[in-house]
Amino acid sequence: AMERTWRYLSGVARGGPPVDDERAGGDHGDRDGGTLRTPLVGASSSSGGLGDLCVAEEGRARKRTPTFTIGPVGPRDREAVGAMPETKLLFSVEGMFCTECSDKVQEAVLEVNGVTSAEATLFPGTVIARGGGNLRERGAIEEVRSAIERAGFAAGYPDVSCGGRVAVSSPLAQKSRTTKLVRATIAVQGMSCAECATSLEAALLALPGIVIAAVSLLTGTAAVEFQVDRVSVSAIVRAISSAGFEAKITEVVGGEDGHAGGGGGHGGLATAKLRVGGMTCSACAASVEEALNAVMGVASATVNAVTGWALVRYDPQATGPRGLVEAVEAAGFEGEVWRRDETRRDAPGQVSASPWRRKLVISLCLCLPVFVVLPVVLRVWDRLGDDLRRTEVLGVHLLAVIQLAFATPIQFYVGFGFYVGAWHALRNGRANMDVLVALGTTSAYGFSVFDLVRFRAMGGDLRLFFDSSALLITFICLGKYLETSAKARTSDAISKLMQLTPDTAILVELDKDGQVKAEQEILTTLIHVGDCLKVLPGTKIPTDGVVSSGKSYVDESMITGESIPVLKSPGDQVIGGTVNTAGLLHMKATKIGSDTALSQIIKMVETAQMSKAPVQRYADKISSYFVPIVVILAVTTFLSWYICGTTGAYPSSWIPLGNTVLTFSLTFGISVVVAACPCALGLATPTAIMVGTGVGATHGVLIKGGDALEKACNVSCLVFDKTGTLTVGHPSVVDTLHLHPSMSKEECAVLAATVESSSEHPLAKSIVKHACESLLAAGYGPKDDEGMTFDTPGEVDIRPGYGVVCAVSGSSHSQYMKRHKIPFASVAQDLRVCIGNRKLMQAEGLGVPESADLWMKKQEESGRTAVVFSVGSTVASIFAIADPLKPEARDVVEYLQGMGIACAMASGDNWRTAHAIGREVGISDIHAGISPGEKVEVIREMQRNNVSVGMVGDGVNDSPALVASDVGIALGSGTDIAVEAADYVLMRDNLEDVVMAVDLSKATMRRIKLNYVWAMIYNIICIPLAGGALFPSTRVQLPPWAAGGAMALSSVSVVCSSLLLHAYKKPRVQRKSPLDRNPSLDS
Repeated sequence: AMERTWRYLSGVARGGPPVDDERAGGDHGDRDGGTLRTPLVGASSSSGGLGDLCVAEEGRARKRTPTFTIGPVGPRDREAVGAMPETKLLFSVEGMFCTECSDKVQEAVLEVNGVTSAEATLFPGTVIARGGGNLRERGAIEEVRSAIERAGFAAGYPDVSCGGRVAVSSPLAQKSRTTKLVRATIAVQGMSCAECATSLEAALLALPGIVIAAVSLLTGTAAVEFQVDRVSVSAIVRAISSAGFEAKITEVVGGEDGHAGGGGGHGGLATAKLRVGGMTCSACAASVEEALNAVMGVASATVNAVTGWALVRYDPQATGPRGLVEAVEAAGFEGEVWRRDETRRDAPGQVSASPWRRKLVISLCLCLPVFVVLPVVLRVWDRLGDDLRRTEVLGVHLLAVIQLAFATPIQFYVGFGFYVGAWHALRNGRANMDVLVALGTTSAYGFSVFDLVRFRAMGGDLRLFFDSSALLITFICLGKYLETSAKARTSDAISKLMQLTPDTAILVELDKDGQVKAEQEILTTLIHVGDCLKVLPGTKIPTDGVVSSGKSYVDESMITGESIPVLKSPGDQVIGGTVNTAGLLHMKATKIGSDTALSQIIKMVETAQMSKAPVQRYADKISSYFVPIVVILAVTTFLSWYICGTTGAYPSSWIPLGNTVLTFSLTFGISVVVAACPCALGLATPTAIMVGTGVGATHGVLIKGGDALEKACNVSCLVFDKTGTLTVGHPSVVDTLHLHPSMSKEECAVLAATVESSSEHPLAKSIVKHACESLLAAGYGPKDDEGMTFDTPGEVDIRPGYGVVCAVSGSSHSQYMKRHKIPFASVAQDLRVCIGNRKLMQAEGLGVPESADLWMKKQEESGRTAVVFSVGSTVASIFAIADPLKPEARDVVEYLQGMGIACAMASGDNWRTAHAIGREVGISDIHAGISPGEKVEVIREMQRNNVSVGMVGDGVNDSPALVASDVGIALGSGTDIAVEAADYVLMRDNLEDVVMAVDLSKATMRRIKLNYVWAMIYNIICIPLAGGALFPSTRVQLPPWAAGGAMALSSVSVVCSSLLLHAYKKPRVQRKSPLDRNPSLDS
């Protein structure tokens, strides 16, 4: 998003057109709300040398994954490395926002050995390092990159030029010019604790070519972003298997293999994955493949007869899933479109309590009769106990044989997973909960078997711990079952979101007159872009689209959190998954599948839940040392009690009847091993983040990660954009001042609208609307303003921070005026027309008359924006544009200030207008008349004063500031670039959600800290108790099975603590009337 923003701004700064096809409007004062919409999903940079980026600046980390380019290396290049007189490295650098930044980068590069000169350019964000031939080597390149990163910025792999040729001698050079980044989502099964997730993450990051690896214990998934030419998907799966876990690929986006289905476009193409039934051999697959390739618009089709899947890449403008399924069925097979939620729902890594429930049932069936019921019976029926003890089998008591027979399947069948997990953890040089469970249960079981053999050979006393090992595994299975059941509830938000999309839709076929010709019910997966759909009252809207006919109120609360239904009429956008409450609607589908708003929300929430908060690093660090320390403590406890017992340090009366010093001491050691719980520490953060982000999503607040949650808690100042953020964003012309001596007001309005007709900026739209209304009021033009159109200007020069200058053809203007019968001044030549602020007039050498200047000042002091319009060398008109404040703006600012958060405003509008708005909203810290880069400087200055800054904005021009701030908050009504650059996205265009975003972050972090306190207190109390710290005074020994039960329940308690976030109540911002704020007005 940042690169697109800077490319756009740099293009304007060079006087060229913007990069995107849509023209952004000129800057009339505060044009922060201007829209420059670009597709962001699956977008990647094409600028030379931009590689995978990780921006880290003073604790702020951001992952970027554009492609980077490197040059091919030939044999002659390798031989001539040392002979080349000069090497040039061209790096793309992200994070430079001002000249101070570029100077800092340049100085850092110059300090690298071998660099003779360096040149950093702010636009478009590059640095060139020059030096000798040795600068081409990989070590030198990495040294330059490291220097840039130490300066607080990020650089990709460079383009390397030598004598005008491009060549790279590092091992990173490939045969092609492009290294492709692919993202894979993998379902992982077998993770039992946070240490498992941490070790798997480390194993994945150790693979060459892995850029990002994130593993979630709660969802049982791993998200990996990798360089497709350095590592394959199969190699990643093998690495996961080698780490001791089961892996299944659920989605690969951006790859060329058969897994790349799921959604993203590639070069303008969409991808569909079909489940094909009825194939029995390779000939069947060939038939299906031929049928699919014959469909108009299909670029490629691959069918696998073994898996039964077909992967199709097609042009969505020419065909769609429905046409593909029809082609498969026409070939004599069954076809069904694969849905993403099928993978989420059925993936083996998904949190499920079923495996643990099965193990618990087996363990209870074996454990209860022998180790719970039988001891009770023997206490009541002494004779039976005597008979069992007198009866021997192979020289051993029958009761001991029964315990061995029932404990063995529990130990090695039910507990087999603990041994597997412990083996893989130890093999990878790590220790997790499985190690502790396997060690504790094996010690109890192994000692019992040993004592049986000793008793059979030597006789004497027999002391068995079969009950401890069996009950311990049973309690751990119970705890894991309760834990997974509770963890499944933490992802309720995603489950509810996935259930919003209806399974079917009503497809309407229209005739040439637009009348309904036929209807049919189809699956929502078969909807095409452009389909006409019928939405009945009380049903869900099947996909994103535009209302074509009908009016109704739509309940969007499940998406935006807005409880009041919104009226939808022809031309209005509707969101898939929302509910049509009243009337009948006909709509045209504009987005389908993974491109819909609901799919993007689900993806954003899933990404957030995969992320780790910085505070979790401490828990991961503690967990890595936890198990070895516990083992040391257990051994120390055992040896201490054993040595003290053999030396007589405590009386023999302390040893329970039937025990020896060895068994008495061993009980303490085993209890310490099984009482310690690293899982509670590992679950403290991810469970709270998952619930917190889910709660936010249900209220229309999308949080992009745990780091954003943590930083939002520390925000001490929020900087607001003005237009579209504090104001409604729908400005209108409320007054005009006509100054031209020969042109009429109507002609000036036509010329002004001609300049602004191709702009999407709110101020430009307001001027166009004003021109239409004034012409209609004067009796000119068509009967409705929708039919009023204006000529397209030529040679448009957009000047950010100033306005627009363009040339209007005199002949075209005359013809337009004659066509609409509007009086006009005779024009024989082209007109130079300017529209913007005072600075533009000054730059053009035009002066505003004194009386007009006083009129402008009066308007600006009232909070209005004055836009000056000139024709040739004459100021023709001045438009006063008002953009009313949002009704909740003043109350939100007061509420935030009551929370101890200072509020500031950064606007490109003039000083008087900005200060008038500031007074009205209650903000005194105002930065007016500044450019997007200067907004960044305002935030940087605050950060240099140790202020944690949040930015709230909605426009393209806010994107640099959103990225530069500690926490960026974008309104969902804003541009795609602003939404992409922000950490928080507010689905509603309501500032009250800013309060909720901060408050929810604080509530989530409080819950995380409470979870940590509970987990730490549990271990601090239970480990000494299990080790017998209170035994001398209480004579109470904690049995191993009881310690294991407490250990299992500690994890359950942490998860349940996080689930309490579901009870979060959104803070209510009380609306005050002007009389409430100023009682003196009541007269």
